[in-house]
Amino acid sequence: LAEAPLFSVVPMLAGKALRTVTLVRIVDPRDGEEGRQLAENYLSAVRQRLLDQLGAGDCAISVLVRSSKNSANSIVETSQDGACDLVIMATHGEAGIGRWAFGGVTDRVLRDGKTPLLLVHPPSR
Repeated sequence: LAEAPLFSVVPMLAGKALRTVTLVRIVDPRDGEEGRQLAENYLSAVRQRLLDQLGAGDCAISVLVRSSKNSANSIVETSQDGACDLVIMATHGEAGIGRWAFGGVTDRVLRDGKTPLLLVHPPSR
């Protein structure tokens, strides 16, 4: 789900509106170093696939793994740490009792963040 904007929206904006893309993954601290390493390996593979699709464009792509029990807060903090001008996220667009009871990460980033947010609904499979 999180990859949806990477291979649809990012290629359209890379080199034009996007000069730098940082792929972020939030891992639970209880997963330890092994969980962090798995996340870094995953993001590195996604980064390479994206670079292969973009070719030799004018867009640098980096990876960042953060450890936190609260994904939404970590995304908001990461976006406010410095050179982030836009957060791009995929969303299910779900509603109902589950979202009401637990709140969605996207909803929290939208509500608590100060960085512009571009939401992408992934295509139906």
